[in-house]
Amino acid sequence: MTVFDVCTAYLAKVADSGAPSTFESRQRTLFDFTIGLPSRFVPKPGKEEKKPKRSDYLHDGFGKLSVPKLKPLHLDKWLQAPPVGREPAEPRSKQSSGP
Repeated sequence: MTVFDVCTAYLAKVADSGAPSTFESRQRTLFDFTIGLPSRFVPKPGKEEKKPKRSDYLHDGFGKLSVPKLKPLHLDKWLQAPPVGREPAEPRSKQSSGP
Protein backbone atom coordinates (compact mmCIF):
# COMPACT_ATOMS: atom_id res chain seq x y z
CA MET A 1 0.00 0.00 0.00
CA THR A 2 1.32 3.43 -0.95
CA VAL A 3 1.06 6.81 0.73
CA PHE A 4 -1.15 7.86 -2.20
CA ASP A 5 -3.54 4.94 -1.49
CA VAL A 6 -3.85 5.94 2.16
CA CYS A 7 -4.44 9.59 1.33
CA THR A 8 -7.04 8.68 -1.31
CA ALA A 9 -8.92 6.49 1.19
CA TYR A 10 -8.79 9.28 3.77
CA LEU A 11 -10.15 11.81 1.27
CA ALA A 12 -13.02 9.46 0.39
CA LYS A 13 -13.96 9.36 4.07
CA VAL A 14 -13.78 13.16 4.33
CA ALA A 15 -15.94 13.50 1.18
CA ASP A 16 -18.55 11.19 2.74
CA SER A 17 -18.70 13.41 5.83
CA GLY A 18 -20.48 16.09 3.79
CA ALA A 19 -18.09 18.97 4.54
CA PRO A 20 -17.09 20.24 1.07
CA SER A 21 -14.74 22.99 2.27
CA THR A 22 -12.88 20.55 4.53
CA PHE A 23 -12.57 18.08 1.66
CA GLU A 24 -11.26 20.74 -0.75
CA SER A 25 -8.71 22.04 1.74
CA ARG A 26 -7.39 18.59 2.59
CA GLN A 27 -7.43 17.52 -1.05
CA ARG A 28 -5.22 20.47 -1.99
CA THR A 29 -2.79 19.74 0.84
CA LEU A 30 -2.56 16.00 0.18
CA PHE A 31 -2.24 16.57 -3.58
CA ASP A 32 0.83 18.69 -2.89
CA PHE A 33 2.23 16.09 -0.47
CA THR A 34 1.62 13.04 -2.67
CA ILE A 35 2.17 14.46 -6.17
CA GLY A 36 4.50 17.41 -5.55
CA LEU A 37 2.46 19.94 -7.50
CA PRO A 38 0.63 23.04 -6.29
CA SER A 39 -3.13 22.83 -5.87
CA ARG A 40 -3.85 24.62 -9.17
CA PHE A 41 -3.12 21.23 -10.78
CA VAL A 42 -5.76 19.32 -8.79
CA PRO A 43 -8.07 17.78 -11.41
CA LYS A 44 -11.53 19.36 -11.43
CA PRO A 45 -14.60 17.50 -12.73
CA GLY A 46 -15.67 18.79 -16.13
CA LYS A 47 -12.48 20.81 -16.68
CA GLU A 48 -9.51 20.01 -18.83
CA GLU A 49 -6.59 18.74 -16.81
CA LYS A 50 -3.64 21.16 -16.65
CA LYS A 51 -0.35 19.74 -17.91
CA PRO A 52 2.48 20.64 -15.55
CA LYS A 53 6.00 21.51 -16.66
CA ARG A 54 8.96 20.18 -14.69
CA SER A 55 9.43 23.66 -13.21
CA ASP A 56 5.90 23.51 -11.73
CA TYR A 57 6.87 20.74 -9.29
CA LEU A 58 7.53 21.86 -5.73
CA HIS A 59 9.20 18.54 -4.87
CA ASP A 60 9.15 14.93 -6.06
CA GLY A 61 6.00 13.97 -4.16
CA PHE A 62 5.75 11.18 -1.61
CA GLY A 63 2.70 9.32 -2.90
CA LYS A 64 4.64 6.50 -4.57
CA LEU A 65 6.37 5.52 -1.34
CA SER A 66 5.07 2.46 0.41
CA VAL A 67 3.65 3.41 3.79
CA PRO A 68 6.41 1.64 5.78
CA LYS A 69 9.05 3.61 3.85
CA LEU A 70 7.57 7.01 4.73
CA LYS A 71 9.86 8.55 7.35
CA PRO A 72 9.83 11.76 9.41
CA LEU A 73 12.54 13.19 7.14
CA HIS A 74 10.07 13.05 4.22
CA LEU A 75 7.59 15.15 6.18
CA ASP A 76 10.35 17.57 7.18
CA LYS A 77 11.40 17.91 3.54
CA TRP A 78 7.81 18.62 2.50
CA LEU A 79 7.26 21.15 5.29
CA GLN A 80 10.37 23.04 4.24
CA ALA A 81 9.44 23.20 0.55
CA PRO A 82 8.25 26.72 -0.27
CA PRO A 83 4.57 26.99 -1.19
CA VAL A 84 3.72 28.57 -4.52
CA GLY A 85 2.27 32.05 -4.77
CA ARG A 86 3.82 33.62 -1.69
CA GLU A 87 6.58 36.19 -1.97
CA PRO A 88 8.84 35.84 -0.20
CA ALA A 89 8.31 32.10 0.08
CA GLU A 90 7.63 30.97 3.61
CA PRO A 91 8.02 27.28 4.47
CA ARG A 92 4.80 25.49 5.43
CA SER A 93 6.24 24.87 8.89
CA LYS A 94 6.17 28.63 9.54
CA GLN A 95 2.68 29.29 8.20
CA SER A 96 -0.20 29.92 10.53
CA SER A 97 -2.63 27.06 10.78
CA GLY A 98 -5.51 29.28 11.79
CA PRO A 99 -6.65 31.46 14.68
